Amino acid sequence: MTKNDINHFAKTNNWQITSEGLSKLFQFSDFKFAIEFINEIAKISINYNHHPKLINSYAKVKLLWFTNDENKITEKDTQQAIKSDEIFMKFDNK
Repeated sequence: MTKNDINHFAKTNNWQITSEGLSKLFQFSDFKFAIEFINEIAKISINYNHHPKLINSYAKVKLLWFTNDENKITEKDTQQAIKSDEIFMKFDNK
């Protein structure tokens, strides 16, 4: 993916590009749902052998995708970001 592709992805999917990678803050109604979300992210991370940085603060989860082996944001990260958004949608009404 080119930088333009990544910028386009971030802009159209409400992700931010930071020095740590593709970043998004997910807000939940309480701590329980935030932890359930983290556990679902862990499952896809293990399945794809691609692991994010997760930061939890009560009902908020900051998720960062970055390909350390290549020291940049790659297609792996955008694919996992899409999967993360899909998982979040399951929690959106809770």
